[in-house]
Amino acid sequence: MLATLLAALLVERRGQVLWVAVLLGLAISIKWAIFMVAVPVGYILWRKGLFRHFLASLWVSAVIYLVIVYIGQLVNVTANPWEAWQSVWTWHLEAADKITAAIPNIWGSPWWSWPIMLRGVRLSSLFATAEGDLRVISAIGNPVLWYSSTLAVVAGVFEIARRLIARKPVVDDPLVPIMLGYVFLLLPWVPGTRIPYIYNYLPSYAFALMALVYWLCRMWRRGSWGPWVVVAFTALAVAATLYFIPMAVGLPMSREFLKQHIWIDSWFYPSSTVT
Repeated sequence: MLATLLAALLVERRGQVLWVAVLLGLAISIKWAIFMVAVPVGYILWRKGLFRHFLASLWVSAVIYLVIVYIGQLVNVTANPWEAWQSVWTWHLEAADKITAAIPNIWGSPWWSWPIMLRGVRLSSLFATAEGDLRVISAIGNPVLWYSSTLAVVAGVFEIARRLIARKPVVDDPLVPIMLGYVFLLLPWVPGTRIPYIYNYLPSYAFALMALVYWLCRMWRRGSWGPWVVVAFTALAVAATLYFIPMAVGLPMSREFLKQHIWIDSWFYPSSTVT
């Protein structure tokens, strides 16, 4: 997904748009919802006068998608070429049915809870070592980056609205495709009845981090104090990473040490539901 976006930024002539289509096909062959990255990509190419060429190349994305899915069915399901095509069709019908399937899970979380990280996903059971320490792997984000990126998205919305109201130029500001990517990659999860997980937020989270970088870059240029603020923030983000590494990789921890890392009960305890 990020490579598709980067390719769109680097494109200079219409022949290079083909690489964007190729990368988009590879991305959607992994996750259907990633197709929404076509919105910020299309916006970037529109500003470069290459939007029609992008639309004309989408058949390449479709072909790559079908080829990858077909090879997967051919290798994993049946060695018969014709039966593999039938399996591709059946798989798509079954996958489409699962879009609205509500399968309860104690680690499931609604889309609106992702930007404020109300629930992570515990990837391993809690158990004690021979020395009496505890070990567990719990997937949560870096709180400093996570919450700051959410604030950066909110600030981005207000900034775009402010410029539009003041009739100031905004169409070529990098904040626009960043916000388009965030919103449209989150949008497929809003109306659905399927129970998703916080990792479904990661494509949008990538754009939230871009929004954070956008504001940090603006802060860097704010006089002599701006760079110091950015450096301090970076140090804090690195410190938070080091602080939560034991929970991320399952290092031995004392019971008190583990409690200090559970800032919100629903990060860790399945009985703390988020509805």
